[in-house]
Amino acid sequence: MSLTVEVESGTNGAGADLGDDPEKLSKTIKALQDQLKRLQSNLPEESTSEEKPDSPPGLKIQKELKISGQIGNPGQKDKLSFVSLIHQIEGAIKKGYSEREVVAAVVKAVTPGLQLRNYLEGRSDLSLPILRRLLRAHF
Repeated sequence: MSLTVEVESGTNGAGADLGDDPEKLSKTIKALQDQLKRLQSNLPEESTSEEKPDSPPGLKIQKELKISGQIGNPGQKDKLSFVSLIHQIEGAIKKGYSEREVVAAVVKAVTPGLQLRNYLEGRSDLSLPILRRLLRAHF
């Protein structure tokens, strides 16, 4: 960020004549520098790495949602339980992920080749409430 302060020759902005007095000019410059520091201290912090440099202000970049674990056949060891999956879904919604992103992540978490995954991938109208009911029936 840059701030340009122009001082007219011979005046300090308040109409007083600075003339060629270096002491008055030095004091005026010091006052302007102090004022600039006060103004800069009131500015918000610089943007973090989460913001895309060319994006509009306030636009946050969010990582792609990934479900931890895999959804397999009911009772299969080392696979997600229904409760754990629902907990991850609710957490993603609270973090601001859209319903569409959550549904896509859950479908990706289903073990490839499972009939459930084939069925879910074939549904174009899949919403989160419908997905929850299908998962409840699966488990």
